[in-house]
Amino acid sequence: MTNLFKRLHRHKTTRSTCLCCYDQRAAIKLSCQHAYCKECFRQLVLNAVQSEQYWPPKCCGRPINDIICLKSIPRRLRGVYKYKKYEYSVPADQRYYCPWPDCGVFVPEDKDNTPYCRARCKRKHVTCKKCLGFAHLDPVYCPQNRDMEVVIKMAFEHGWQRCWKCRTMIEHTGQCRHMSCRCGAEFCFVYGAKWWTCGCTERQLKQLKERIANSAALRRAQEGREAQEQR
Repeated sequence: MTNLFKRLHRHKTTRSTCLCCYDQRAAIKLSCQHAYCKECFRQLVLNAVQSEQYWPPKCCGRPINDIICLKSIPRRLRGVYKYKKYEYSVPADQRYYCPWPDCGVFVPEDKDNTPYCRARCKRKHVTCKKCLGFAHLDPVYCPQNRDMEVVIKMAFEHGWQRCWKCRTMIEHTGQCRHMSCRCGAEFCFVYGAKWWTCGCTERQLKQLKERIANSAALRRAQEGREAQEQR
């Protein structure tokens, strides 16, 4: 334990040339002898927590010790670091993400192993762990096929596609077929297949976007008629 403590404290803050910005300033020196100023080191960790493909934070291709990371980043980032460390430790196909629009945060596993299929994200949205959709009236039973059809139809009408790896819904905001998920998976917006495996074309993307627009227009018209009937 004493040796570990000594090794960790080699990563102390000293005045060195930052590997990223090349400024001579107070820097965090790692065991590989590379040094980072506090701001560049914070950005290194921030990139890792924001995208799984950069996790864990590394230097020279080797992970930087958790203690060093937590000791050297701002307090407000430490909670995010610990949360993402747990999230990324769960296999992608076993994770739950909140399906609510503009949310999508990771939903931790139920450690109590309750029979309920409901889970609650940190923003208090309730979701179903079985189908990864919205929560059902019955907290135990998941009418998966019926509800998933509704969710998928709704997602289609709003221009969303489901990640082939972690099964979360991703909004299509760009102009091309390629989509990237927070779990690191890349896939096609047209078919939802793993990227470069489906042979889709730009013409098919254009046709799909037209179908989405038509479907949304029909839905709005239907809602308008129903609103008129209720008056």
